[in-house]
Amino acid sequence: MASRHRISKLPPALGGLALLAAQMGAAAGFYVTMLALAALIGVAFAGYLRCVEAAMPAGVVETLGSAAAAALLVASCALRFPDVVSGRVPPQSGMLAATAFALTLSGPLTLLLVPVAHSTWTRARRGIGRRLADRRLARRLRRPADAL
Repeated sequence: MASRHRISKLPPALGGLALLAAQMGAAAGFYVTMLALAALIGVAFAGYLRCVEAAMPAGVVETLGSAAAAALLVASCALRFPDVVSGRVPPQSGMLAATAFALTLSGPLTLLLVPVAHSTWTRARRGIGRRLADRRLARRLRRPADAL
């Protein structure tokens, strides 16, 4: 099933780069976050184009995760920009970068969870059908006994 889904390894790497940039100084961290942001926007757009051709659950989640992570990195850059000159790093930018990294992991995690969720759903559906069939059979067996 993994051969049908093509998940890029680039979004988690870019999210990790943004997380690393949160630990850097003000100017270097701002620069690296902007580079990661630009690349992540490109990855989100490429994912969108892949989803337009063939929408797979993992690809859609990867695209949405990359776009949301890019939006969080925009907010992180907006927080960092005024403090570049003073050399301070706002603590909220690190939290935003960590959340962006978690969102970039959504595509690979979905790729792992889709087969598990599908098999669990199939087993549960079979079990519900079996229980309903057993109830119907029990009702049919009771009816002739009630007639006696």
